[in-house]
Amino acid sequence: MNRSFKNQLFACFLLFVGIYPAFNQQIFFNKVQPPDGKTFVHETGIVQDGNGYMWLSTKKGLCRYDGYQMITYKNNALDPNSLASDILECICVDSTGIIWIGTDGAGLDRFDPSTGLFKHFRNNSNVPGSLSADWVNTIMIDRDGILWAGTGKGLDRYDAQTGTFKHFRNKPGDSTSISCDEVTAIYQDRQ
Repeated sequence: MNRSFKNQLFACFLLFVGIYPAFNQQIFFNKVQPPDGKTFVHETGIVQDGNGYMWLSTKKGLCRYDGYQMITYKNNALDPNSLASDILECICVDSTGIIWIGTDGAGLDRFDPSTGLFKHFRNNSNVPGSLSADWVNTIMIDRDGILWAGTGKGLDRYDAQTGTFKHFRNKPGDSTSISCDEVTAIYQDRQ
């Protein structure tokens, strides 16, 4: 063997030895139980806020996990500032720490963890700038901080200045409109 080949072989050996520990790392999973001691059945979303709290949307309410204990937020019919519904579909957090929650039939909720208050956004057919539908399938905060909500009746963009929604719906024969009013996922590309 020539010297160059031996050096290349030795370099490959060192590269392999350097990479091998990465393949041999142990991965551990810690099971987190909800406060009632039962298991989670339907988690529909998870997000981490700027303080490190994990927020879970479930079919049984909203949960906040701090690494040690779980706090659950539920609907209280006697408290208009509580969660609108316990049947949640999606969740996201904005840059200010506000938690946004999409529900299955009760609209969109805005939760301020610093006050513990929920604000509800519902569909009202008499108000053009209200949420398109009370079934919110997906939500996303774009890179400009704008909230988008995918509903069963189109895509909505929230205007924080006015507290209203702009609607994007399918218009038959209009190739520039969205292709379907049932919006179940939102993704922002690089453009």
